[in-house]
Amino acid sequence: MKTLRFILSERGDGPENMAMDEALFIAKSENDSTPATLRLYTWNAKCVTIGYFQKYEEFARMKLPVTRRMTGGLSVVHDRDLSYSFIANSKDCPFVYDQLKTYEIIHTAVKKAFEEMGEQVDFAGPGRDLKSRKGALCVESFFPHDLVASGKKVLGSCQRRRGRTLLQQGSIHFDKKFNVEEMVQRIMNGFRNVLGADLTKQNPTKRESESAGQLRREKYHDPAWNRKF
Repeated sequence: MKTLRFILSERGDGPENMAMDEALFIAKSENDSTPATLRLYTWNAKCVTIGYFQKYEEFARMKLPVTRRMTGGLSVVHDRDLSYSFIANSKDCPFVYDQLKTYEIIHTAVKKAFEEMGEQVDFAGPGRDLKSRKGALCVESFFPHDLVASGKKVLGSCQRRRGRTLLQQGSIHFDKKFNVEEMVQRIMNGFRNVLGADLTKQNPTKRESESAGQLRREKYHDPAWNRKF
Protein backbone atom coordinates (compact mmCIF):
# COMPACT_ATOMS: atom_id res chain seq x y z
CA MET A 1 0.00 0.00 0.00
CA LYS A 2 1.46 3.36 -1.05
CA THR A 3 -1.07 5.78 0.41
CA LEU A 4 -3.87 5.64 2.95
CA ARG A 5 -6.46 8.38 3.27
CA PHE A 6 -6.89 9.42 6.89
CA ILE A 7 -10.14 10.94 8.15
CA LEU A 8 -10.52 12.30 11.67
CA SER A 9 -14.20 12.95 12.38
CA GLU A 10 -15.93 15.14 14.92
CA ARG A 11 -17.83 13.48 17.76
CA GLY A 12 -21.01 11.81 16.57
CA ASP A 13 -23.91 9.65 17.70
CA GLY A 14 -24.53 6.04 16.70
CA PRO A 15 -26.50 6.69 13.50
CA GLU A 16 -24.06 9.38 12.36
CA ASN A 17 -20.94 7.28 12.89
CA MET A 18 -22.38 4.12 11.35
CA ALA A 19 -23.73 6.07 8.37
CA MET A 20 -20.36 7.63 7.60
CA ASP A 21 -18.59 4.26 7.75
CA GLU A 22 -21.12 2.77 5.35
CA ALA A 23 -20.88 5.75 2.99
CA LEU A 24 -17.10 5.33 2.79
CA PHE A 25 -17.53 1.59 2.25
CA ILE A 26 -20.05 2.14 -0.57
CA ALA A 27 -17.79 4.69 -2.25
CA LYS A 28 -14.88 2.24 -2.25
CA SER A 29 -16.94 -0.76 -3.37
CA GLU A 30 -18.41 1.22 -6.28
CA ASN A 31 -15.21 2.90 -7.47
CA ASP A 32 -11.76 1.33 -7.44
CA SER A 33 -10.12 4.75 -7.61
CA THR A 34 -11.52 5.72 -4.19
CA PRO A 35 -8.54 5.53 -1.83
CA ALA A 36 -8.21 3.03 0.98
CA THR A 37 -9.29 4.84 4.13
CA LEU A 38 -8.60 4.85 7.85
CA ARG A 39 -11.18 6.82 9.83
CA LEU A 40 -10.96 7.61 13.55
CA TYR A 41 -13.92 8.95 15.50
CA THR A 42 -15.38 9.46 18.96
CA TRP A 43 -18.87 9.62 20.47
CA ASN A 44 -20.93 12.57 21.69
CA ALA A 45 -23.04 10.51 24.12
CA LYS A 46 -23.12 7.03 25.60
CA CYS A 47 -24.77 4.54 23.24
CA VAL A 48 -24.70 0.95 21.99
CA THR A 49 -23.95 -0.49 18.57
CA ILE A 50 -25.03 -4.06 17.92
CA GLY A 51 -23.79 -6.59 15.40
CA TYR A 52 -25.84 -7.09 12.26
CA PHE A 53 -27.38 -10.39 13.39
CA GLN A 54 -27.97 -9.57 17.07
CA LYS A 55 -31.46 -9.29 18.52
CA TYR A 56 -32.52 -5.75 19.33
CA GLU A 57 -34.70 -6.71 22.29
CA GLU A 58 -31.68 -8.04 24.18
CA PHE A 59 -30.37 -4.48 24.42
CA ALA A 60 -33.52 -2.39 24.77
CA ARG A 61 -33.38 -2.88 28.55
CA MET A 62 -30.07 -1.01 28.70
CA LYS A 63 -31.94 2.29 28.32
CA LEU A 64 -29.35 3.58 25.85
CA PRO A 65 -29.71 4.49 22.16
CA VAL A 66 -29.15 1.32 20.10
CA THR A 67 -27.86 1.36 16.52
CA ARG A 68 -27.44 -1.76 14.39
CA ARG A 69 -24.13 -1.98 12.54
CA MET A 70 -23.74 -3.41 9.07
CA THR A 71 -20.75 -5.42 10.35
CA GLY A 72 -21.14 -8.59 12.38
CA GLY A 73 -19.73 -9.30 15.79
CA LEU A 74 -21.08 -8.46 19.22
CA SER A 75 -22.48 -5.33 20.84
CA VAL A 76 -20.24 -2.48 21.97
CA VAL A 77 -21.08 0.15 24.58
CA HIS A 78 -19.55 3.42 23.39
CA ASP A 79 -18.65 6.30 25.67
CA ARG A 80 -15.06 7.49 25.95
CA ASP A 81 -13.70 4.96 23.44
CA LEU A 82 -11.85 5.88 20.28
CA SER A 83 -13.28 3.98 17.31
CA TYR A 84 -11.92 3.29 13.86
CA SER A 85 -12.99 2.04 10.48
CA PHE A 86 -10.68 0.67 7.81
CA ILE A 87 -11.92 0.43 4.23
CA ALA A 88 -9.82 -1.17 1.50
CA ASN A 89 -10.03 -3.71 -1.28
CA SER A 90 -7.81 -6.52 -2.48
CA LYS A 91 -6.08 -4.20 -4.95
CA ASP A 92 -4.90 -2.04 -2.04
CA CYS A 93 -4.20 -4.89 0.39
CA PRO A 94 -4.19 -8.53 -0.76
CA PHE A 95 -4.55 -9.62 2.86
CA VAL A 96 -8.16 -8.37 3.12
CA TYR A 97 -9.40 -11.77 1.89
CA ASP A 98 -7.88 -13.33 5.03
CA GLN A 99 -10.05 -12.39 8.02
CA LEU A 100 -7.57 -13.36 10.73
CA LYS A 101 -4.61 -11.81 8.90
CA THR A 102 -6.51 -8.54 8.56
CA TYR A 103 -7.26 -8.50 12.29
CA GLU A 104 -3.63 -9.26 13.05
CA ILE A 105 -2.20 -6.50 10.84
CA ILE A 106 -4.60 -3.75 11.91
CA HIS A 107 -4.44 -4.67 15.59
CA THR A 108 -0.64 -4.70 15.39
CA ALA A 109 -0.76 -1.08 14.23
CA VAL A 110 -2.87 -0.15 17.26
CA LYS A 111 -0.64 -2.23 19.55
CA LYS A 112 2.33 -0.16 18.43
CA ALA A 113 0.40 3.00 19.30
CA PHE A 114 -0.10 1.79 22.87
CA GLU A 115 3.54 0.79 23.13
CA GLU A 116 4.67 4.24 21.95
CA MET A 117 2.68 5.65 24.85
CA GLY A 118 4.40 3.31 27.30
CA GLU A 119 1.44 0.94 27.75
CA GLN A 120 1.84 -2.84 27.83
CA VAL A 121 -0.75 -4.56 25.64
CA ASP A 122 -0.74 -8.08 24.22
CA PHE A 123 -2.66 -10.20 21.78
CA ALA A 124 -5.18 -12.37 23.58
CA GLY A 125 -3.77 -15.40 21.79
CA PRO A 126 -5.13 -18.96 21.97
CA GLY A 127 -2.87 -19.80 24.91
CA ARG A 128 -3.78 -16.97 27.24
CA ASP A 129 -5.74 -17.75 30.38
CA LEU A 130 -8.63 -15.46 29.50
CA LYS A 131 -12.21 -16.51 30.13
CA SER A 132 -14.56 -16.10 27.20
CA ARG A 133 -18.11 -15.97 28.44
CA LYS A 134 -19.50 -15.85 24.91
CA GLY A 135 -21.89 -13.13 25.97
CA ALA A 136 -23.67 -10.54 23.88
CA LEU A 137 -21.04 -7.88 24.65
CA CYS A 138 -17.81 -7.68 22.67
CA VAL A 139 -15.70 -7.06 25.80
CA GLU A 140 -16.89 -10.40 27.22
CA SER A 141 -15.41 -12.51 24.41
CA PHE A 142 -11.77 -12.91 23.48
CA PHE A 143 -10.37 -13.86 20.09
CA PRO A 144 -6.69 -14.53 19.26
CA HIS A 145 -5.88 -11.09 17.82
CA ASP A 146 -7.87 -8.99 20.27
CA LEU A 147 -5.71 -6.70 22.39
CA VAL A 148 -5.70 -7.03 26.16
CA ALA A 149 -4.13 -5.06 29.00
CA SER A 150 -4.04 -6.40 32.56
CA GLY A 151 -6.52 -9.11 31.55
CA LYS A 152 -9.05 -6.65 30.12
CA LYS A 153 -9.96 -6.38 26.47
CA VAL A 154 -8.96 -3.02 25.01
CA LEU A 155 -9.53 -3.65 21.28
CA GLY A 156 -11.84 -5.89 19.30
CA SER A 157 -13.05 -5.59 15.71
CA CYS A 158 -15.69 -6.82 13.27
CA GLN A 159 -15.94 -7.02 9.49
CA ARG A 160 -18.17 -6.83 6.43
CA ARG A 161 -17.20 -7.61 2.84
CA ARG A 162 -18.82 -6.69 -0.45
CA GLY A 163 -17.08 -8.25 -3.41
CA ARG A 164 -13.40 -7.35 -3.11
CA THR A 165 -13.99 -4.56 -0.58
CA LEU A 166 -13.62 -4.80 3.19
CA LEU A 167 -15.03 -2.69 6.01
CA GLN A 168 -13.46 -3.37 9.39
CA GLN A 169 -14.70 -1.51 12.47
CA GLY A 170 -13.28 -1.55 15.97
CA SER A 171 -13.20 0.36 19.23
CA ILE A 172 -10.32 1.06 21.58
CA HIS A 173 -11.34 1.03 25.25
CA PHE A 174 -8.99 2.07 28.01
CA ASP A 175 -9.27 2.67 31.73
CA LYS A 176 -6.72 5.47 31.75
CA LYS A 177 -7.66 8.89 30.45
CA PHE A 178 -5.47 9.27 27.39
CA ASN A 179 -5.00 12.44 25.42
CA VAL A 180 -7.09 11.66 22.34
CA GLU A 181 -4.99 13.84 20.04
CA GLU A 182 -1.85 12.00 21.14
CA MET A 183 -3.51 8.62 20.71
CA VAL A 184 -4.65 9.57 17.21
CA GLN A 185 -1.11 10.55 16.25
CA ARG A 186 0.30 7.30 17.66
CA ILE A 187 -2.25 5.26 15.72
CA MET A 188 -1.31 7.08 12.53
CA ASN A 189 2.32 6.21 13.23
CA GLY A 190 1.37 2.58 13.81
CA PHE A 191 -0.40 2.32 10.47
CA ARG A 192 2.52 3.99 8.70
CA ASN A 193 4.93 1.49 10.19
CA VAL A 194 2.88 -1.66 9.73
CA LEU A 195 1.40 -0.96 6.28
CA GLY A 196 4.36 1.02 4.95
CA ALA A 197 1.91 3.64 3.67
CA ASP A 198 1.91 7.42 3.58
CA LEU A 199 -1.15 8.78 5.40
CA THR A 200 -2.81 11.79 3.82
CA LYS A 201 -5.28 13.64 6.03
CA GLN A 202 -8.48 14.50 4.15
CA ASN A 203 -12.17 15.07 4.66
CA PRO A 204 -14.87 12.87 3.14
CA THR A 205 -15.84 13.95 -0.35
CA LYS A 206 -19.03 15.91 -0.91
CA ARG A 207 -20.66 12.80 -2.35
CA GLU A 208 -19.61 10.67 0.63
CA SER A 209 -20.94 13.26 3.07
CA GLU A 210 -24.25 13.48 1.23
CA SER A 211 -24.49 9.69 1.15
CA ALA A 212 -23.78 9.54 4.90
CA GLY A 213 -26.49 12.10 5.60
CA GLN A 214 -29.03 10.12 3.62
CA LEU A 215 -28.07 6.85 5.31
CA ARG A 216 -28.33 8.46 8.72
CA ARG A 217 -31.84 9.78 8.03
CA GLU A 218 -33.28 6.87 6.07
CA LYS A 219 -31.52 3.85 7.55
CA TYR A 220 -29.79 4.28 10.89
CA HIS A 221 -32.58 6.34 12.45
CA ASP A 222 -35.19 3.91 11.12
CA PRO A 223 -36.63 1.43 13.66
CA ALA A 224 -37.10 -1.02 10.79
CA TRP A 225 -33.30 -1.27 10.51
CA ASN A 226 -32.37 -1.08 14.17
CA ARG A 227 -35.04 -3.62 15.16
CA LYS A 228 -34.43 -5.81 12.12
CA PHE A 229 -33.94 -8.92 14.28
